[in-house]
Amino acid sequence: MKNAGRKRGFPTGDLARVAVFAALIAVLGLPGSFNVFGNAVPITLQTLGVMLAGAILGTWRAALAVAVLLVLVAA
Repeated sequence: MKNAGRKRGFPTGDLARVAVFAALIAVLGLPGSFNVFGNAVPITLQTLGVMLAGAILGTWRAALAVAVLLVLVAA
């Protein structure tokens, strides 16, 4: 009965971090552009946000942050 008093689910702090990183990935996904030979080239930093989330939050929480973002974008 080791796990009898153990709580299930995510702690509130983890859910807040997941939400913050989902928002960060969304903001970094806003397109910007710069000119290369007179043509505007779109660029985003969304990949940086995903890698940063993975490095800071860990695998499962970062995957949850990306899943939250995908659900919000699809809605």
